[in-house]
Amino acid sequence: MCTATESRRLLVRLSGAGVTREGRALLHDVHWRPVPGQHWAVLGANGAGKTTFLRLVRGELAPDDPSSRVYILGGEKQDTPIGLRQRVGLVSAALQDFYAVDESGITALDVVFTGFFDTPLLYEEPDPAMRAAALEALTLMGAEHLAARPLRGLSQGQARRVLLARALAPTPDILILDEFLDGLDRRARNRAMEFVERAAGRAMLLCAAHRREDLPACLTHALILDHGEVLASGPAPDILPLFGVDTARPNPGRWRLTPSRPLEEVLLCIRDVEVRLEGVLVLSDISWEVRAGENWAVLGANGAGKSTLLRLVLALESPAAVNGPPGTVERFGLGEEEGVLAARARMALVSPALQATYAYDLTAEEVVWSGFRGSIGLWQEPDEDERTRASAAMEFLGLTNLAGRRLRSLSYGQQRKVFLARALVAAPDLLLLDEPFSGLDATSRVEVRALLERLAEAGQRFLLVTHGPADMPRAVTHVLMLEEGRIAFSGTRAEYDVRARETLD
Repeated sequence: MCTATESRRLLVRLSGAGVTREGRALLHDVHWRPVPGQHWAVLGANGAGKTTFLRLVRGELAPDDPSSRVYILGGEKQDTPIGLRQRVGLVSAALQDFYAVDESGITALDVVFTGFFDTPLLYEEPDPAMRAAALEALTLMGAEHLAARPLRGLSQGQARRVLLARALAPTPDILILDEFLDGLDRRARNRAMEFVERAAGRAMLLCAAHRREDLPACLTHALILDHGEVLASGPAPDILPLFGVDTARPNPGRWRLTPSRPLEEVLLCIRDVEVRLEGVLVLSDISWEVRAGENWAVLGANGAGKSTLLRLVLALESPAAVNGPPGTVERFGLGEEEGVLAARARMALVSPALQATYAYDLTAEEVVWSGFRGSIGLWQEPDEDERTRASAAMEFLGLTNLAGRRLRSLSYGQQRKVFLARALVAAPDLLLLDEPFSGLDATSRVEVRALLERLAEAGQRFLLVTHGPADMPRAVTHVLMLEEGRIAFSGTRAEYDVRARETLD
């Protein structure tokens, strides 16, 4: 028997609900009847329909049949989310993508305030109670020091902690977490998990994840989706063992690197560089060299400066002049100034930020075509040879059946693979990968690691930014570790492994 408090919590019931867009069924015949006290996992591979299910529950998408979704509050029923959305907190990659391209300069604290009004930007003045709750949520997420900083300038992990605070500050009845641990380092993941466990006493959790280890221990029930249909639903101990394993499917696709120019002995040489963003020192005393035949992994906690380092490599950030001349950055031996455009043409980037700022909703195939010119959008049709090469890259990544689909109709992980194919067709001398495993399910993670192995065997050089050493493919030969914007370790993979074992001991 539920308590009086539980009876006032918002509930959502789905009875044969479906969602169809552009003639394609995203969800079909979904039945879901949670009761107070339950906490649910929503599991499935990329494209299974997890995010669509969450958006349907929250009221961001309408079901094909309006009567198939009912909201219940205090015994009263209604079939629309009007007046109820503020009672459903949300953390998602799509929401973070919005802030990645937003140019308003909204601060982290104001982002948390928007959770009270269910708006992306702040249009109303928060009252004192809201202000206190927002500051408390930021503190609990270890993000109080970020309150005055623009959200767009934060690292992916820092921004995710702010969005968690945004969702939790209004004390929602239902808390929707769509891959809420993606982009967080180990310490931040542990803190986020602890706080979510505590939040379970105040709200029903609805947690979508690709990996079982990303699920809070307090979840009581689970639902598995596949191609928009419910495969299994029930108590977590019965359902979780049915969810896949972390093994890769064989990929029959092949990939042949376009013969390229002989590589210089030194691809990248950085000496005594500092980088400041809006006056804040982000990188300090950086000296680093990448040589032909090396594949580097760049590790570090949220806010360590990893993504800024990649932007420095791409000449999207410049060395700061502090108490003397700025440091130097040379790419492919081309010189600092005159060689910037030529150097950029020899590199390709895959990153959450690029995925978020790619504003054109082209088909997946057209996005891949845009990689030949490095354009945002398709400004020149590819020739026959380029079309063949793009098809080969998509086959290699298992994307052939998605070629005609619109980018925004794809899942977050499917989009990530499309952007990887876009980078590959440019035949870069140096492939820059900023958190490429973010948003991928377990099987896709293994496939991408295997892909990087095969690319390395074919001669592709890469720089991989990642939080987790476990995501490093065997092809990584060297490791750079950043701590608070400084180099904490730089050396071979073997030297790093010895250091890691000594740290554990």
